[in-house]
Amino acid sequence: MSRIVGTVLLVVAITGCDQATPPTTPRPSALDVGSPLVPYEVIDLGKLSGMTGAEAVALNDRGQIVGFSGTQGVTHPFLWQDGVMQDLGTLGGLTFPTDINERGQVVGLSSILGWWYPFLWSDGVMTNLHPDGRMNNPSAVPRMNDAGQVVWTRESFINPHLSIPHAVLWSNGVVTDLVAGRPSAVAGINERGEIAGNTLDSGQAFAWRNGTLQFLPSLGGAASPSAINNRGQVVGTAITPSATIAHAVLWEHGQITDLGVLPGDSLSGAGFITESGDVAGMSYNDRFAGGHPFLWRNGVLLPMSPTYLTDSLLFQLVGVNQRGTAAGILRGSGAVVLENGVTWKLPTLEGGSTTATAATAINARGDVAGYVHVLSAAHAVLWRRINPTTAALPSP
Repeated sequence: MSRIVGTVLLVVAITGCDQATPPTTPRPSALDVGSPLVPYEVIDLGKLSGMTGAEAVALNDRGQIVGFSGTQGVTHPFLWQDGVMQDLGTLGGLTFPTDINERGQVVGLSSILGWWYPFLWSDGVMTNLHPDGRMNNPSAVPRMNDAGQVVWTRESFINPHLSIPHAVLWSNGVVTDLVAGRPSAVAGINERGEIAGNTLDSGQAFAWRNGTLQFLPSLGGAASPSAINNRGQVVGTAITPSATIAHAVLWEHGQITDLGVLPGDSLSGAGFITESGDVAGMSYNDRFAGGHPFLWRNGVLLPMSPTYLTDSLLFQLVGVNQRGTAAGILRGSGAVVLENGVTWKLPTLEGGSTTATAATAINARGDVAGYVHVLSAAHAVLWRRINPTTAALPSP
């Protein structure tokens, strides 16, 4: 599976700041935001019958897209492929997909009588992965690999009103608690079944490999992993004991590397790592207002935009592929792709008044899934990569 396995970038709350690291060299820029030569076309994926809107959540390298379509009080997940949208059904109530692998299997969360349960959809059948593992929190975000192994953060209830989160793995029908007896959360899983996460009582990052739990070093304070690649490299965010600074970090061979921040910023967090070891994340001055996307490659931290100090702030980085092409959401401009120093503003749908756009995932080809809001209705879309020469041709 060549998708980047990761979670939405999470930076630990910080109350202060520190001096920036020495300046790094930005990559050259060819085009500015809003260039007419955007190498993407937008495709409206449609919606399920009887529903009023839809949003795309994830896609794989085969071009299969998962999302959800809904109306008031009802949501169903869908699988879109080659222009056909399939209703994946529900376990009983509101149902949302969270990931898809290269086999076309889908995982997500579905509600039954007000409680949430993780599901796996495979070969037309939706299965409740943990019937005894009800959850009150729908943010558990199940992730999976191509072998069909699924990880998520479940809840263990002490009483009807108090629960403890636990990082778990589902594999061939067996659910395993990764950190027995301690509250924990899962961040991601790779193709070898290796898992990254952290404990919630002490903020220790861990890697789980073949049944063995390994605690990872820190910068002196709490740490929060976000992704793990097939080489077993883990990325995330770590803070100092004084809790005055958070930096993006890389764990490899039992060692932790501080990736630093971009010049002018004071905080950073890593969200994704490619198979070659490139790290993508966000650098911040004030993380609540948004930040600047970076790519760390061969020991050098580079801004994805050479004009990042004067650019509009990126609200969220949603993914990066093996070429280092990233997708995100730019504050005030919506869905964008960042590539080789260029920021492409992704096109909107024609024939309507677009109020917002958002990217949610990117695949190896550079295709992007997401949604466009036209007035009050959400449209699930695919921004498909096209030849730049084609993009420059006038409309017929």
